[in-house]
Amino acid sequence: MLVLKTNTTLLYKDLFEWWNEETEYIFRRIRKSAALARGYNRLSLERLSQDRERRKNGRNGNVVLRFNFKKVPKRRTM
Repeated sequence: MLVLKTNTTLLYKDLFEWWNEETEYIFRRIRKSAALARGYNRLSLERLSQDRERRKNGRNGNVVLRFNFKKVPKRRTM
């Protein structure tokens, strides 16, 4: 009977340690996910406010690419 109690106690102890490790891992993952979400939300809010400023200033935020091509004279070969 003593052996059974000892084995049961060890089992509970091992389960308790495993549970603590797993919950700590899960909490770490939750904290990491929350930090990523806060960073994403912060960046999206900054982007939204920049878009509002552009609209307020009359710029619609579209990117216009302009190229200036100069005609290069042909080289004379001798």
